[in-house]
Amino acid sequence: MTNSIIQRLKRLEEISPDRLVILANFDGVEKECSVDELEANPNACFVRVVSGNSLDDVQRILNRIEAIAYAEENL
Repeated sequence: MTNSIIQRLKRLEEISPDRLVILANFDGVEKECSVDELEANPNACFVRVVSGNSLDDVQRILNRIEAIAYAEENL
């Protein structure tokens, strides 16, 4: 358990404090990541925000959700 806590803290250090840390589903596996990582993987699904307060990141997530909804609507 200590290793997982240390790994999580190291991961959080990589992301600046105001940037969002989000929980996303990558092919059935949920993990904490940045919005950049979410955008890089077209199959990843946003789950929730873990921490952060970047409105730019929130807008990027909303844009992604809107694009997915538009694409599904036009199938």
